[in-house]
Amino acid sequence: MSKPHLSDSMIEEAGRNFNALSGSSCLKLLRLLRASPEPMSQANTRKHLVCLLQTGRVARKRDGHQAFFNLVGSLVPEASRIS
Repeated sequence: MSKPHLSDSMIEEAGRNFNALSGSSCLKLLRLLRASPEPMSQANTRKHLVCLLQTGRVARKRDGHQAFFNLVGSLVPEASRIS
């Protein structure tokens, strides 16, 4: 069986995903979005949500002054399965 070819862009995307999932705060946010709440400061939450948004781990829907966040895909992206 042949190994999959990993382009530079695939490797860069994997790096961004690993970076987004490397901090405990991001993982706590993902857990929160899966309905297991834990208190976090508003500034810390915003910082990590921006990171998760930029890497496509969460999606945002705005409704007036409110924003709703949902998980996108699996917790650990396919890009992390580099062999």
